Amino acid sequence: MDVEIVARNFELTQAIRDYCFKRLERVSKYFDEGTHGHITLSVEKGTHQAECFFNIPHKKGVHLKAKGEDIYSAIDILIDHLDEKLRRIREKMRDSKRKRVLKKEEMRAFLKTYSPDMNAIQKKYIKIEPMSFREAIERMENEGYKFWIYIDSKTELLQIAYKRENGGYGLIEPVIEEES
Repeated sequence: MDVEIVARNFELTQAIRDYCFKRLERVSKYFDEGTHGHITLSVEKGTHQAECFFNIPHKKGVHLKAKGEDIYSAIDILIDHLDEKLRRIREKMRDSKRKRVLKKEEMRAFLKTYSPDMNAIQKKYIKIEPMSFREAIERMENEGYKFWIYIDSKTELLQIAYKRENGGYGLIEPVIEEES
């Protein structure tokens, strides 16, 4: 882990730098070798502030600020917040990995029970007729389907009418690009 520490409006002593690195050891378990971080310590109008930004692989960077009574307490608060934030990020990454593993295991279980003799695919042949959108909706409702394929009587193009989840209807129209 590569960390740069900068001080604004006060002199960065070796003791403060060492304290900062000592506190960072607590969160180093969350970082990879290539992680780069930047910590800015500042004193403005008697307010001690610590601010950090860390690049995390496969995630957006983590940016945090903390204020304290003195620079050491600001560093402590900042590292506590950083520890909590990185812990939550790690848990989210673990949870998403578990979900992916579960999906793979479910798929494997299905494939073990699946046999080619199963009637998994139902084939149906339909006659595509020219009609209007309203006629396609009526036909779809009468047949009990969620969509209906038809040829539009005005444009003579293949179209799909479908029932939306909110109860309304939708239309899918093809776009034919001309070659230039």
